[in-house]
Amino acid sequence: MFTIKPVLVALDLDKEFRVEADVSNYATGGVLSIKCSDEMWRPVVFISKSLSNTERNYKIHDKEMLAVIRCLEAWRHFLEGAATKFEIWTDYKNLEYFMKVQKLNRRQARWALYLSRFNFMLKHVLGSKMEKADSLSRRPDWEVGVEKDNEDQRLVKPEWLEVRKIETVEIIVDKVDLLEEVRKSKVKDDEVVKAVEEMKRAEVKMLRDEEWREVDGVMYKEGKVYVPKDNKLRTEIIRLHHDIPVEEHGGQWKIVKLVTQNFWWPGITKEMK
Repeated sequence: MFTIKPVLVALDLDKEFRVEADVSNYATGGVLSIKCSDEMWRPVVFISKSLSNTERNYKIHDKEMLAVIRCLEAWRHFLEGAATKFEIWTDYKNLEYFMKVQKLNRRQARWALYLSRFNFMLKHVLGSKMEKADSLSRRPDWEVGVEKDNEDQRLVKPEWLEVRKIETVEIIVDKVDLLEEVRKSKVKDDEVVKAVEEMKRAEVKMLRDEEWREVDGVMYKEGKVYVPKDNKLRTEIIRLHHDIPVEEHGGQWKIVKLVTQNFWWPGITKEMK
């Protein structure tokens, strides 16, 4: 129809304008129309443009706004300073997202500044009434290379995470069960003694669960095994982590990291230094 019949009318800057903008997963489409003397709306110019790889990953409200911005940029010499306020038709009601007071990203801030140059009114219209713009946003030749490459993906892969056991920590080096050694030790730091006494008075098994708890005779602080005030035991734990054959010595903070993954006591960092 576009090639065999003169469907486009000549532009008249004194007429009322209307913009129709639509978007698909891979392209935007738009139509600029004017209201003719017989009160009929007829198209003046069309636009159809594919989305870049980056633009295909935009949220749907950003894609819809991109379609609007592209139309305004293409026809700014007609629309900026138009004689009357013009309507912009869009079939996506969630453009109301931009009506909320929020922190805009830089792209959205640029769009807001650009929109301020025009005298327009956004209007939500059903897609069935915007067939021209819809068809222009779904040109088959623009669909080439479209892939849902970012769907159902993990940003952080499980194999990248260092898993730390808490309640079932069992580190056995040279056949020494450190947890059993912790259970046997009776001398505790004052703050731990105070925490245990509070737990007993309250007759509960947990005290501020995120901070202190007792499991099978072992105290945990923020998920880490509390090592009682036994200098020999604490030194042995540091030594075992320092002398791990598979670990190259990485300096003070390397050892701090290794030990504090699972163990805690007052002044632990200072003692390791």
